[in-house]
Amino acid sequence: MKRQPLLVLAATVLLATLLPVTTTHAAPVGADRAAGAQPRLYTYTDEQGDVTADTVHDTGKLPKAPRSFRSFVDRRLTALWRADLDSDPACDSSAVVGVSAVRTDGYGMAAIGTDRQRGCDRSVAGHVELYARRSGGWRTIYGGEDIPPCARLIKVGFPSAVGVRKCMDGDQVVSYQHG
Repeated sequence: MKRQPLLVLAATVLLATLLPVTTTHAAPVGADRAAGAQPRLYTYTDEQGDVTADTVHDTGKLPKAPRSFRSFVDRRLTALWRADLDSDPACDSSAVVGVSAVRTDGYGMAAIGTDRQRGCDRSVAGHVELYARRSGGWRTIYGGEDIPPCARLIKVGFPSAVGVRKCMDGDQVVSYQHG
């Protein structure tokens, strides 16, 4: 009889680890505060979050992400292809935006890089980008290989739940905790 609660607990833990998208509720900020909506945080596995120009609109990629964010990622891929891959047709699907998280009130985080393709000898330098929706559109608020500056994160109210746990305060690395 005592095994049944343990089996239910074990099954629940196993199911939770197998679910591909994690949804959490966060305190409302920005536009969602006025509307009274509770923002949702979606986190993605590599399989779901890694998108290229060929896959950005696949239904299995970025499930539940806001349509505006998916369109932004599509434009970001095109910009990477033009700027970093010199618009080389052999590299049309080489740029990869690996989205790790997006929050419905306008925040996201991704790793940028290149997936080698036959005939494409160019690459995009790997780095992290942080996104925020401002003035009706998504913007890259930070892109780099270093720890982001605290002042920039605080200015846009970037929530630590999206994946940023540390920031640079001058020349010091400090813990970052925000809504």
